[in-house]
Amino acid sequence: MGVWWAPRALADTPGPPGQPRDESRGSLQGENGLAVTIGIGAMDFLGRAAREALTDGVGLYGDLRVVYRTRRRLAVEAGFTRSQRQVLPGWVRSSKGWLFGQGFEASLRLNHPHPVGRVFMSPFVVAGLGWTDFSPPDDRDPMTRARRIDRAGIIPLGGGFAASIGNLYGELRFVYRPTFSADLFGPATTGGPSMQAWFAGIAGGVEL
Repeated sequence: MGVWWAPRALADTPGPPGQPRDESRGSLQGENGLAVTIGIGAMDFLGRAAREALTDGVGLYGDLRVVYRTRRRLAVEAGFTRSQRQVLPGWVRSSKGWLFGQGFEASLRLNHPHPVGRVFMSPFVVAGLGWTDFSPPDDRDPMTRARRIDRAGIIPLGGGFAASIGNLYGELRFVYRPTFSADLFGPATTGGPSMQAWFAGIAGGVEL
């Protein structure tokens, strides 16, 4: 019985011992916390083979994310991600020199929720699995918008800080995404995945 009870207690604990229950959240979603956010930020590739093909500066990043159980220790989240990075001429089949990535990821999330006055704050860490499709933009030929030139499996690993007040929700996030089965720029000379990247950004939305 002890082995069954301990994980369940961890999953259902809203915060530190003695923390008052939020009586204003009476629904299933309200007691656990369900957040929907839109995020923006910066990204860049880390592999040496990829770096040799990049211009100076960093890329752009955005996501649409749903997080369930924002007010519990153990949570889950899923997100649609989009990024774009300018590369040197000739590395992608595009007249504009931009490499677009879009994909999906699902993650487990460990929160440390605690209230401070009316603000509910929670540092968190995440780990998951997903994929990213890479394609070049080329306005002259609409068919190239859907032309995938590589697909990478990703393992999002990271953390951040979330805060909410009422139904307003926001978070800061940093994620490192090692990849597998990606060879757009060829194998990395260091032996690591060629499309590994970092992502950092802010997000805002609503919490139900």
